[in-house]
Amino acid sequence: MAQATKITDFQRARSDDQKARRRQAIVTAARQHLADVGFESFSMGTLAKAVGIARGTLYLYFETREEVLLALYVEEIQLWVDAVIDATPAGTGAEPFLAAFFRTATDAPLYLQLAARAGSVIEQNISLQRLIDLKMAARDLAFRVGEHVATLFELTPEQAIGVVTSLLSLLLGVSQMTHPLPVEQGALPPQVQELVQMMDAERLFLDAGLWMLNGVRR
Repeated sequence: MAQATKITDFQRARSDDQKARRRQAIVTAARQHLADVGFESFSMGTLAKAVGIARGTLYLYFETREEVLLALYVEEIQLWVDAVIDATPAGTGAEPFLAAFFRTATDAPLYLQLAARAGSVIEQNISLQRLIDLKMAARDLAFRVGEHVATLFELTPEQAIGVVTSLLSLLLGVSQMTHPLPVEQGALPPQVQELVQMMDAERLFLDAGLWMLNGVRR
């Protein structure tokens, strides 16, 4: 397990800039902790030890476990937005765009973990202000992707935002309904192998996404 960088002199953080840097250090350590143990085992106690501070000090920066995960989730959204835009320059066609949309998200497993639990878990134990902050950040990032999609495919802003939100919903759906098999596919009967191939997450996403995008462009 990777060791998080220990943080010292937390009590000396007085300015807003110092506090922001302390919060960022905690979020950075939280990313490693989540990658190591998974969502269900993520704990404030272990995170505090990894950072090198008392648990009580950690709560001065984040009131709940979910607030830490929320801050990490917003970072993961930002990283994904940057990745998908960088991977789809001007002139990218529909199929390459959808492939990049899927690949950049699945290459960021923490993003998918957090996105799948955002509404049902994370948003249920944060303050109203934190919830508003999340929604505003997500809105701004969705608009950024929407502007990119509108330019790529000559869509109106409203159409582009509809495409982005629909693709995100589709992505979360297919990523949760398909899981690696506990056996080699070759050990299965041909009919079962065919069903497994039909349920491949990437294939499902690309096919449905193409229908969706082509429908909007007509």
